[in-house]
Amino acid sequence: MDLVEKARLQREEVLDEIEEVEIVKPKPKKKPPKKKVPAKKKPTKKKPTKTKSEKDNEMFNESVEVEVIESKPEIIIEPEIEPEPKQTYAIQEYKPMETLPSKAEVKRHLEMYRYVKNEIVDSSDFITFNKREFMKKSGWRKFVKAFNISIELIEKRIFKDEFDDDIHCSVRVRAFLPNGQSIEGYAIKSKSEFWSEKFDNWGNYTRHNLETTAWTRAVNRAISDLVGFGEVSAEEIDRSGSDGDNMF
Repeated sequence: MDLVEKARLQREEVLDEIEEVEIVKPKPKKKPPKKKVPAKKKPTKKKPTKTKSEKDNEMFNESVEVEVIESKPEIIIEPEIEPEPKQTYAIQEYKPMETLPSKAEVKRHLEMYRYVKNEIVDSSDFITFNKREFMKKSGWRKFVKAFNISIELIEKRIFKDEFDDDIHCSVRVRAFLPNGQSIEGYAIKSKSEFWSEKFDNWGNYTRHNLETTAWTRAVNRAISDLVGFGEVSAEEIDRSGSDGDNMF
């Protein structure tokens, strides 16, 4: 047997063996499932917030269709109103008293004074100073209403003291009753009365306070002399030695 034949036989034997052997193919490996990656969101641009004025401008600039309806003017006939008659007020003229009051008038005057002081004037119309009560402006004005007193300004003067450079305001008034009885009241208010030794200043001094306090003092004095037997009013008290607060 030559070498060629021998090789052929060996080849056939190998092929036979291969056919007898069952060829087992390996199972393919399962690939792991792919994880779902969320898609990236595109960043959205925020709209700039508009201010109130910008919104109002936009609303103002918007065109609005307006339906114009022509309407005839309505004629309104108003009833005729008769003009009210002009009211006239009697002005009380000052006349000096020619005759003395009778006893009955004097008695009625005293009774009226006691009634107003005890029944109309109350505790809020008084101040207490050095254990004494003094009636304030509010109390004296109640006497004006009760007795129908009229007040007339005669003179008001503001001047500077040539000796100590103090500023003064003097007021002179006249108070009179309907029967013609009258009396004058005179008072002065000085700038130096506003000085506060406690606070070392002029307190509530103003030109207005200077004049009005002088006026109040003069009116209170006239009313007191006319119906109140000359009582001293609260505004006439000088308390500048303590705290400078002598305004009521």
